[in-house]
Amino acid sequence: TTYDGWTVEGTAFGAGPVTVDEVPDGMKRFGGFNALGQRFVTSYNYRGNATNPDGDTGKLTSTPFTLNRHYLLARVGGGNHVGETCLNVIVDGTTIASLIGTDVEPLSPQGVDVSAYQGKQATIQIVDNNTTGWGHVNVDTIILSDRGLDETTLADSPEFGTFALASTDRRAQVRPSVGTVSSPEKLFDAPDGSSATATVTVPLTLRPGQSEQARFVFGWYFPTPDRASLSFLTDIEKLNRQYAARYDSAQDVARQVTADLPRLESQTRLWVKTWYADSTLPHWFLERTFATASTLATSTCYRFDSGRFYGWEGVYCCAGTCEHVWNYAQSVARLFPELERDTRERVDLGVGFHADTGEMGFRAEADPTWAADGECGTVLRIYREHQLAPDPTFLRHNWPRIKLALQFLISHDAGADGTIDGAQPNTLDAIWYGEIAWISGMYVAALHAGAAMSDEVGDTAFARTCRRLAARGAQILSTTLWTGEYFVQKIDPDHAKVVNSGTGCHIDQMFGQSLAAQLGLPRVFAADQSRTALQNIYRFNFAPDPADYRARNTDIPGARIYAEAHEPAVIMTTWPHCGADTAAGDPPSGVAIYFNECWTGQEYQLASQMLYEGVVDEGLVVTRAVHDRYAPEKRNPYNEIECGEHYARAMAGYGVFLGACGFEHHGPAGHLGFAPSFAADDFAAAFTAAEGWGLFRQRRHGAEQTGDIEVRYGQVSLWTLAFRTAKAPRRAVVRVGARLLPATLHTAGDRVELTLSHSVTVTAGQTLSVLFAL
Repeated sequence: TTYDGWTVEGTAFGAGPVTVDEVPDGMKRFGGFNALGQRFVTSYNYRGNATNPDGDTGKLTSTPFTLNRHYLLARVGGGNHVGETCLNVIVDGTTIASLIGTDVEPLSPQGVDVSAYQGKQATIQIVDNNTTGWGHVNVDTIILSDRGLDETTLADSPEFGTFALASTDRRAQVRPSVGTVSSPEKLFDAPDGSSATATVTVPLTLRPGQSEQARFVFGWYFPTPDRASLSFLTDIEKLNRQYAARYDSAQDVARQVTADLPRLESQTRLWVKTWYADSTLPHWFLERTFATASTLATSTCYRFDSGRFYGWEGVYCCAGTCEHVWNYAQSVARLFPELERDTRERVDLGVGFHADTGEMGFRAEADPTWAADGECGTVLRIYREHQLAPDPTFLRHNWPRIKLALQFLISHDAGADGTIDGAQPNTLDAIWYGEIAWISGMYVAALHAGAAMSDEVGDTAFARTCRRLAARGAQILSTTLWTGEYFVQKIDPDHAKVVNSGTGCHIDQMFGQSLAAQLGLPRVFAADQSRTALQNIYRFNFAPDPADYRARNTDIPGARIYAEAHEPAVIMTTWPHCGADTAAGDPPSGVAIYFNECWTGQEYQLASQMLYEGVVDEGLVVTRAVHDRYAPEKRNPYNEIECGEHYARAMAGYGVFLGACGFEHHGPAGHLGFAPSFAADDFAAAFTAAEGWGLFRQRRHGAEQTGDIEVRYGQVSLWTLAFRTAKAPRRAVVRVGARLLPATLHTAGDRVELTLSHSVTVTAGQTLSVLFAL
């Protein structure tokens, strides 16, 4: 039988039409379709049977072709039978090379140097002439090329790996493609690259009304990342996924998970119970503020066997764990603080750090230049990572570089007035100029963080410098950049035609205050102005119908559509009075379309500040709008999209949860605080700390208020506690179990601080209780 000039002999082959294709790089590629429609030429005994799958034999011979390249390359697998299961290269009737498998199904690259036969006629012959075990051959991708053999082994190819299916049930049976095997581990790995199948079966017999359960474990192991997409990273050619050092295969994964399942399951269920079942917060709110933490399980995020954490902006989108995007994200730091702490030290203060100036490359190796908001926000994140550490080692070890990074920022404050001057690259993919409330507010917050860290390491002179500049910056924010309604950008007259928000109402105008609140820092913007600005951002930027807004406001044309018609969302920037006609710049900047867009990461940071500042209803409405846009009947609720899928900025959602709790924590100082922003009379929510997590409960009954800090995992070391009370308490009683802990009470307005006589460590299963007599 012939197919397009190929000769088929015997019954082993189920080949359909075979063609010769010209591929873009000029190489000749021979290919075909087997009986299953798969795009390669192979003998895989599709005509075999369950009792003798290798029983059929045959040959597949190509039409003659001219050798006009130096190499003939192919991928070959299957049986290791010389001359019987092989790919032969025949020139002038003589076999000059025979490529065979190694009794494995994965196809390995092999090659033949045919440079001595240039211009001669040749044929390819695929032979299956063996009926014993491994009596078949697999062939794919036959190529003539001037390039030599790619010697990358399959195991080193991007995303190569294995799957495993297991059952924890003692009754389980494993049925591979031939026969039935029962294994104590109940594990079976299908050979990679094969069509072999297996079934893991748990036989059950049920009477009417009876039920039983069977548990299965599905494991995977793909240790080699797509290194080509990460080629800019340091030592990427050596990096594997972190779990490559913990497991040997998918079977090993399944085995270890099965052995550790009771612990893993109990801790997971305890967290779910703590986060959802035991909380008094609305279920939808808990879902939305936690959902984007799932980004950690996507290809946005990596952890390598070197220990390094790396994040795209979105899946394979925009390299470098970008500072001014990851500034917004809170989930990773609050749930796995060691990952963010290592990233600050290894990347921002390491491979991306300019030791001569203090400049931090905002994309590390991928782009070593600075971004104004990126550097400010990273200083704040460094302070966050210190707060989420169990001791001051991280801060003390890195302080010289942290101080240098702050001094780099101060060098861009030309007037020493607490505002950033000159070119200000930022997350809106442009360079802005002038006095910008958004960026200078982040600078003031970074100065406050710098002062706090200076105090802790004993650098009092630098602490004074930071505080002096922060006070000057806050004064300018509250006067020069305050319109009476919200905070704006004062345009640099030397760069008046550059893209700007100008007199517009920008969603991130107080981003620095949002971050400062999460870190317990002094105020960046005056409290009364802040609340007024938040209410006006809601008034001017919250759009019940973003499509209608864009249709009516054409000074800034275009947008990527992240909120469709009749889907409420917060527009990034609006001009309720004037200024929209010049905001895009002259000539108009292509990134000006961002002003018309709705980014969930920005919406979350806004809602977070609203909850911390007591603008509660508006904060909940903004959060609910995001939740409704990502309702599962409309979109993937775990995939909030911006410049890519599973976008990292959306992990700002956890900050909204922090705002609802009024949460504050400083691990090295032993400090923990709660000030619920709503439903404070009967409140319960999860919390995470430097070394553990648990549940906080607060109740108010008449003249009493109680607060319980129940540790459910790890431990929490405490020395000072902070709460918000309905009125100034007369006294406080603190205890762990039956043990009384002497404490000093200090009240400032509705904020109450307790200082214990000595530090106490509360471990899993223990509860620290506070009773206030009001």
